[in-house]
Amino acid sequence: MLALEEDSDEMMVVGGGENNKYICMYYDGDEYSLINPSEKSDAKVEVLMGQMSIRKKYEIIDLESVLLAVKTYAESGEMEKSLTWKKL
Repeated sequence: MLALEEDSDEMMVVGGGENNKYICMYYDGDEYSLINPSEKSDAKVEVLMGQMSIRKKYEIIDLESVLLAVKTYAESGEMEKSLTWKKL
């Protein structure tokens, strides 16, 4: 979890890693999930995020995308615009 201000509701959360499965979420009062736009399946998959979590297959993203999202958020406090985000 990365929050740029101590008492803010805004944050970015990253989970996963096992079997190269990552999830990246952004919260600012609304909830957004970084998604893989080339994955059309909404089948459910298990992802370890401290505890086992059930996520949609299109929410599984690669490490490179996670690192770009986190770097952009840490530097600007915003979601990376070159990536695809879905409001939940």
